[in-house]
Amino acid sequence: MILRKYVERHYGQAEKRWEQSSLTYQPVDDEIGNEDGVLIDSYSAEVKASAEELLEELESTKESGLYSGEEDAPNRIHYDRHLYLPLIAEESGSDAEKVSYTPPALNDGEEKFVRDIKEHFEQDGATLLEEWEVYLLRNQSRGRGIGFLAADEGTQRFFPDFILWLQGDDEQHIIFVEPHGLALEGDPLANHRVQFHERIKEYEAELIERTGRDDVSLHSYVISRPDAPELISRARLDEREEFHEYGVYFEDDSVGTILSDVLE
Repeated sequence: MILRKYVERHYGQAEKRWEQSSLTYQPVDDEIGNEDGVLIDSYSAEVKASAEELLEELESTKESGLYSGEEDAPNRIHYDRHLYLPLIAEESGSDAEKVSYTPPALNDGEEKFVRDIKEHFEQDGATLLEEWEVYLLRNQSRGRGIGFLAADEGTQRFFPDFILWLQGDDEQHIIFVEPHGLALEGDPLANHRVQFHERIKEYEAELIERTGRDDVSLHSYVISRPDAPELISRARLDEREEFHEYGVYFEDDSVGTILSDVLE
């Protein structure tokens, strides 16, 4: 067992070095038309035969178009700064067990994040749009998405749920955001998703050295679904603001709080 852990750690470190030396920046336009890429051009739904009313709603929406609004099924979000439309979210109530979508629908935490982003830039954050172009993308999972080797031991990969871009005249911020239920996984500060807040700066430094692109900054944040008191007891921290130093924010933190950390 000791030898196995040593081999896994050594292999993980070697793979991480190789990955960092192989990454580069590519225009998002290169993803257009890529069937195995992160941009989605269609959804499929598997509906229980007994869910006749839900099936009728889905068929009606298919006829009228997914872009006609957000009424009726599927539960969806229209946000014009997302790189494709619409985003489909899990159904609520009894309908949740009657249908499954491919690619998987947004869960509650992911849906809340998108709606919070949309609301922020329509209200308090509207002035940021005078200085920055803003784009959002829901990342895909293994095989299609953008992932990172987030731990030295083993080959555990991290596919952040969302990528947010802030594009200015002479600089760009690429922000990876992961809404996640940290309370079920021991010490939250030991979680590889949380530790990636610091590790991503290793990727940034490597990319600057190899590409010369010092105008691009990389950031990674986790939005915890449990409240701060629950995590404080697990992480032995005294204040919720201390989690911010580790890139951990909470659902009741405003989007503006995270963006302030990015732009400080």
